[in-house]
Amino acid sequence: MDNPNEERLSEAGQPGAEQQAGREAAALLAKIIYDRTAQNLVAPLKWLRRQAGPGMDEALLARLLSGVDEGKPCEELKDAAQVRGRKDVYYYSASIMTAQFARVQALIEDKDMLATIAEVTRRDCELYPRPAPFSKFAGYPFRFSMDELEGAAARMQMSDAYADIGVVSASNGAKAFYSSKFLSKAYARSLFEEIEVESREWQ
Repeated sequence: MDNPNEERLSEAGQPGAEQQAGREAAALLAKIIYDRTAQNLVAPLKWLRRQAGPGMDEALLARLLSGVDEGKPCEELKDAAQVRGRKDVYYYSASIMTAQFARVQALIEDKDMLATIAEVTRRDCELYPRPAPFSKFAGYPFRFSMDELEGAAARMQMSDAYADIGVVSASNGAKAFYSSKFLSKAYARSLFEEIEVESREWQ
């Protein structure tokens, strides 16, 4: 005769097995997000859905990420954080990436050039304070061409959302964005001239 306790033991063991599978899935997800962040990139939700693999179905992935979204992640995902873009939700490891850098990366992933320039310019003008040179946006992680930057500057002047973003030039022809919320045009021009020309003359 079969042992009547076997069924109960099996049933009792099942939740433990599911819990273990959930922990393993969470650890895998944490590694995927960490590895992506280590490349200085955020992980779009659409991308994560493709990376999760057979051990993590859509429902499990949604459950794990909802904990991150609500600020109540499981232990394995305690370092994971998210930033919402216009086109997707982006995840990153807060242990190796700041929230501000993640925000900029999300804007780049969204391919929202004007919002990216405005975000960085306003922060630079408020924090340092100083204008944001075109050369900054031509380099990593933006890699915008000078033609793209000139076009963006022109489009910003026609948008109420970016009415505070303007451009100043130094005597060597270099250009920079500034925000009138934090700097006057004259002060922005003076700061940029000092950074771009005068400081270099002493080097």
